[in-house]
Amino acid sequence: MAVTNVLRGFFDARGRPIVGLQLTSGEYVSAQVDTGFNGWLLFSHIHAIGLGIGLPLFYDTQVTAAGGNELDAGPLEVSIYWFGEIRSGQAIVTAPPKPGSVRRISRDEQEPLALIGTQLLRGCHLSMNFWSGVHFPVKIRKLRPRST
Repeated sequence: MAVTNVLRGFFDARGRPIVGLQLTSGEYVSAQVDTGFNGWLLFSHIHAIGLGIGLPLFYDTQVTAAGGNELDAGPLEVSIYWFGEIRSGQAIVTAPPKPGSVRRISRDEQEPLALIGTQLLRGCHLSMNFWSGVHFPVKIRKLRPRST
């Protein structure tokens, strides 16, 4: 796998910043950059099953979604290619809705399969150019470590 120092992405039809993320299984997924999420990666249980990454043993964490909804979630160790190198970390997987819940699960194929949080972005420079006509308006650039 070629090492790259820049991941390029785009804004989808709803204006969400999207980049491609490669799992160590080789599968590419669309991932939304979410600077309001301070974790590493977040998957819904539906996407975690579909991607074959598994499910947490317990859903013992609460995450607050945009709009203020509290969701049960659990940690799961996941490996991805990040700038051409294998990187492992703790993803969060949301729990299935409880019986009788009014929470809807999107079946839209255009939905991103993961959220990239600020923990994964550490050591990177994120830029988003909202000027129309820019070819790759979303860029994540790997920063070089400072020499001491």
